[in-house]
Amino acid sequence: MKTGVMILLLTGCTRKTEIHMDGLREESFLETEQERQMEEQTGVSSAIYVYICGAVQTPGVYELQDGMRVYEAVAAAGGFREDADTEWLNQAASVQDGQKLYVYTREETQALAADVSQIADGDRGFQDAENGKVDLNTASKELLMTLPGIGEARAEAILAYRSEHGRFTSIEEIQNISGIKAALFEKIREKIMVS
Repeated sequence: MKTGVMILLLTGCTRKTEIHMDGLREESFLETEQERQMEEQTGVSSAIYVYICGAVQTPGVYELQDGMRVYEAVAAAGGFREDADTEWLNQAASVQDGQKLYVYTREETQALAADVSQIADGDRGFQDAENGKVDLNTASKELLMTLPGIGEARAEAILAYRSEHGRFTSIEEIQNISGIKAALFEKIREKIMVS
């Protein structure tokens, strides 16, 4: 009968070393002792779950740490596939609990760009003709920039949010975008819609 012996060495607050009969194994602590105590007191976990799919090596739901970025989420899914359009996503953006992160292929982004230009050039515009409102789910950068307080940077942020999170489900969701808070939302609330 074989019995194992394990010795646990704590070195600082960020690493632990386990010594087993079968060899040495080191693992990183993801939290400091203070974070663990805070989590126990508040009952709030720093773990989030993100569904990563599309042009990644291993699509699926991944447990990540709160505050992680898109590039870290993609790495958790094994990295980009060879056909992924790595410039379509803002890889520096933070991921959110429950988020679906879809990585488009280059072919898919070319098709999306073609669809957008056809709609922009066609009879149907991005603006609802009846009420003159800008549709957050279909508007181009140029049309978004017609809204008060929305310049080029904020318009690009809206497009990036839309590509990362999918369609807006309500006009209030625009407040999730950096730089668009309650005061600006009140200025544009009557000028926007979601389809």
